Amino acid sequence: MAETTSTFKSINSGNISSTNSDVNDSLSSTPASPRSLSPFYGWTIKYQTLPKKTDSQGIWDGYQTKEEFIMMHIR
Repeated sequence: MAETTSTFKSINSGNISSTNSDVNDSLSSTPASPRSLSPFYGWTIKYQTLPKKTDSQGIWDGYQTKEEFIMMHIR
């Protein structure tokens, strides 16, 4: 039974080392970063905050109607 265990370990250790080398080979053939291949590499997006919408102040210097504006400025 000890022979079976040692054989199993030696087979597994052999498979692991070849599997690791295959993985390392495939990693070495791929580029370091897929972003470097993008035509937009180095571009950034700058977000700007939009000003808050204020309540409508009307077109007559903050008054809602022309009549309100005239009544307040005639005095």
